[in-house]
Amino acid sequence: MSATTTPSSEETALHDSHTQNRWFFGRRYANSFTQRVIEFFGIIGYFVCTGLCAVKMSEVIGGVDPLVAAIAGVGTFAFSFLVADFVSGLVHWMGDTFGTEDWPLVGPMFIRPFRIHHVDPKDITLHDFIATNGNASVVLMLFLGPVTFLAPTGWGVVSFMILTFALGMSLGIFFTNQFHKWAHEPEPPAFARLLQRFNIVLTSPGHDIHHTDPFRESYCITTGWLNPLFDRIQLWRKLEAVISSITGNDYSEGGKLNGYE
Repeated sequence: MSATTTPSSEETALHDSHTQNRWFFGRRYANSFTQRVIEFFGIIGYFVCTGLCAVKMSEVIGGVDPLVAAIAGVGTFAFSFLVADFVSGLVHWMGDTFGTEDWPLVGPMFIRPFRIHHVDPKDITLHDFIATNGNASVVLMLFLGPVTFLAPTGWGVVSFMILTFALGMSLGIFFTNQFHKWAHEPEPPAFARLLQRFNIVLTSPGHDIHHTDPFRESYCITTGWLNPLFDRIQLWRKLEAVISSITGNDYSEGGKLNGYE
């Protein structure tokens, strides 16, 4: 069971403001109307990009030997999820450690959810699909669209691997918060439990480490595959030391700077 903390008055106020539900398309949500609209159309835009990427992949794969395509596709897709796990950890660590929710755009869309999550880890289980996955879709749309458009088509299996990597990594990052949500749900869907059982996505026991004092480990939340390695080599502490030496600010306390201990 995860360790719990007593939130400060500032954290309580932040949580209360976050849970003031509004309505959009018949569903309750807790962010601004503008953010809700951006996330809604971001999801649509992202899935349009995934469709275009899949179409281009089908065009490229026609000239590739089926066995080579299968081996390259599976290997590249697995590697793309490993990279997605790293990206999720990097963004999570940055969201826990730096900035404030008042920062323009980045504050309400990326930093605020991380801060809310440490006040009330179960809050994420109340989010609908848009609130859970919408913030990542905006960035991913701006990544996958250009990659799909610019990826070469005449490089055979290399072209196929480039598109597979871009699609796989973006899917992993897009569904990161969904995997994260399942890790906090007492009874996630049967399909989610199956994925967790085989450690394909983030598991509850693995993620509980992040919510246990000192709350400064296991930041990767897509699959959690990289957490044991990064915790062992103290990657995040080393990055904090480097940034502290460059900026002159003391980030040795990591996430504790943001009011949770």
